[in-house]
Amino acid sequence: MKDNGKKTLFILLIILIVINLVLSIKNLIMPKSASLFGIRAIIINNDAMSPEYNKGQVAIAIKKDVSKIEIGDVIAYYEGDKVVTSRVIDKKDTGLRAKEDNNDVYDKQYITNNELIGKIEFSMPIVVMIIIIILLIAFFIWIVIILKNKIFLISDDEKQKKKNA
Repeated sequence: MKDNGKKTLFILLIILIVINLVLSIKNLIMPKSASLFGIRAIIINNDAMSPEYNKGQVAIAIKKDVSKIEIGDVIAYYEGDKVVTSRVIDKKDTGLRAKEDNNDVYDKQYITNNELIGKIEFSMPIVVMIIIIILLIAFFIWIVIILKNKIFLISDDEKQKKKNA
């Protein structure tokens, strides 16, 4: 009975790890997907915010209330289905006004909490993000192998003890 419980726990752990990895990759590919604890990876799709944020970089946005965003902060928000990255230039109770650094035209009217994805905290080249994902997958596989060996070694030890008893 204990042996079946450990195997079930092991299978559930593998399923949770796979689901977590799939959601992480989906978040990168599909920007409107759910975030993880309010943290979302966004791929910068133009050079409108360069040199600070360049096309092809992955920016990490952390969800914040509009009231917590300050003038000068770089934010990501939805404009229809498109994700826009801009710098906040004005703030009112109703929302934020933003503008891309390399564009003389202001973004849409005021951005509300519903449209705001979050404040951009940092960015990295997409190659670095891919390396991090590969390393995380390798780490999870390593953990699964260690747990698998530990669970099955313990169950083998218990079987041996019962045989000797």
